[in-house]
Amino acid sequence: MVSIIPKPQHIQRKQGDIQLPIPIPINDGAGILMDTFPYGLFRPASPVENALLVLEIDPDMNNQLGKEGYQLSIAPERISISAAERVGVFYGVQTLKQLLPAKPEGKIHLPCLEISDRPRFEWRGFLLDEARHFFGIQTVKRVLDWLAFFKINHFHWHLTDYQGWRVEIEKYPRLTEVGGRRSSSQQRSFSKRYAYMEYTSHEGWYSQNEIREIVSYAAARNITIVPEIDLPGHFSAALAAYPQLGCTKKQMEVRGEWGIFKDVACVGSLETREFLYNVLDEVADLFPGPYIHLGGDEVKSAHWRSCPDCRRLKDEHRLESFAQLNPWIMNDLGDFMRQKAKIPIVWNEALDPMLERNTLIMHWTPHPFTFGKTRQALLDGYRVVLQPFWESYFDYAHSLVPMQRVHRAKTLDKIPPSAIRNVLGVQGALWTEFVDNEDRLQWNTFPRLAAKAEVGWSQPGGRSYNDFQLRWRKLQPQLEGMGLLNPAPLEACNPSFYRRNMALVHDVLRDMHAEQKRWE
Repeated sequence: MVSIIPKPQHIQRKQGDIQLPIPIPINDGAGILMDTFPYGLFRPASPVENALLVLEIDPDMNNQLGKEGYQLSIAPERISISAAERVGVFYGVQTLKQLLPAKPEGKIHLPCLEISDRPRFEWRGFLLDEARHFFGIQTVKRVLDWLAFFKINHFHWHLTDYQGWRVEIEKYPRLTEVGGRRSSSQQRSFSKRYAYMEYTSHEGWYSQNEIREIVSYAAARNITIVPEIDLPGHFSAALAAYPQLGCTKKQMEVRGEWGIFKDVACVGSLETREFLYNVLDEVADLFPGPYIHLGGDEVKSAHWRSCPDCRRLKDEHRLESFAQLNPWIMNDLGDFMRQKAKIPIVWNEALDPMLERNTLIMHWTPHPFTFGKTRQALLDGYRVVLQPFWESYFDYAHSLVPMQRVHRAKTLDKIPPSAIRNVLGVQGALWTEFVDNEDRLQWNTFPRLAAKAEVGWSQPGGRSYNDFQLRWRKLQPQLEGMGLLNPAPLEACNPSFYRRNMALVHDVLRDMHAEQKRWE
């Protein structure tokens, strides 16, 4: 059995095998950077005629394979990887890495085969929330390595929220000096009945130089970083630093409890909007990718209702409700982003008839009514990335979000055939209220993220969940060599119906760490 995740579109076994020395002599006509590959796998061939691995770019392959597709041929005399663009060659090399032993040395043998492969969706993403818990450069780099291994090409970086501001903004230093620290963190559960507060300081943020280092590291792995500056709600960390940006102007602390709060940016204030433009101006310069995520989720309008500036703005633009201030500010900031050649992204709560069509929608909410609005948005021509709660929220136990549901991806079945072209792709998410170290990050994220990667890359008719589990198990040695040491065991990922129902209340309501504790 050939163990490759995501499963390739076409794979054909051939007779014979090839014997390879390690490191493998390579003719790198595609310009793949050697430092993106561990274990000293490759070396430049000298002379190039002696290369046993040939990488080449052929633009004529674009019609057949698209931008990210590739062909991998293993013959008795050599291996060749060809693609229309460099990114396709890179993904072909990722596939080859999965075929190699975990720690290749001396001489190895590979079976001869032919692979022709291309992704189903343009966007294959992973969201990491560092606003709730900060992990640092080395953890983020390891995450990017794992994403590249599974051909995930978008890293959605949630950098601001009620509980922390993690990106340096030079014009507003207090955003990190004040907003990058909190004095306490809620533990154990979202429910106040079972939760308790731990009064230990948590702090951390990225300097602009560190951001640039991570952006460069991601780009070498063909990963686009999508920063999220969550607005106009989820704004407490900014208000703790600059209280004049809120409707009440009251001094407050960075929140240590989890939940949804009334703290919002005063969108009716010219000073607040100027602040938002200035912040997004620096963010746009830091991140060269085409997207900026503006948030727009879980916005409470209570403070807007009692704010003279926000009431005046509502009346001036003849908005039907205070809730429409949310899509209004998304349009306003989206226009500012488009002037900088950026595509704005918003969460699906900001969907409204007044929302600009050239805004990318990211769907997450679990309610059928809100999915119905997203479905209609697809039919109306909006582009959408799907991150549906029940299939994508890896911070929750497998009793609530089992891996088989992630891999099955039934949400895609609900999209009309005429609208599927507007689905840009799919994404998994790790929110980190109860994920405070890399050990838990690995446990919660994998192997569910690998299942999500297969949804984004492989055609639905070619996916088999049982086959996926076998391939995952065989790739464990390679992943361990990349520092992925603590994924959830498959037995934990597939709880029985009885176990799911027995454990659900305890794992989700009482103790968000309970599932991992049971298996350790």
